[in-house]
Amino acid sequence: MLIHFQVLEQKISFQGQLLENGLTVNGSNSFKFTMTIDGINWEENHRDIPATNGLYSVVIELINPLPKKLFKIASTHALTINIGGIALIPVTL
Repeated sequence: MLIHFQVLEQKISFQGQLLENGLTVNGSNSFKFTMTIDGINWEENHRDIPATNGLYSVVIELINPLPKKLFKIASTHALTINIGGIALIPVTL
């Protein structure tokens, strides 16, 4: 899985490649992004995110902005991604 992220005006542009059994995934998927730091929980759900040749792109914080307090507590954050009900390895931001 390839991952790239970029912070844009309090939003995070997040791209990656989905592989299943070594093959690229095509079609729409539901994504759930979560972060928990020192008891502060954040979550955002996105439906029907298209993947073409495994490549997808989503902007998180469009629906639920991250609490600014999260960035004052820690300098790195683990972003947990759940795609279609399957939890992936957390990504460090």
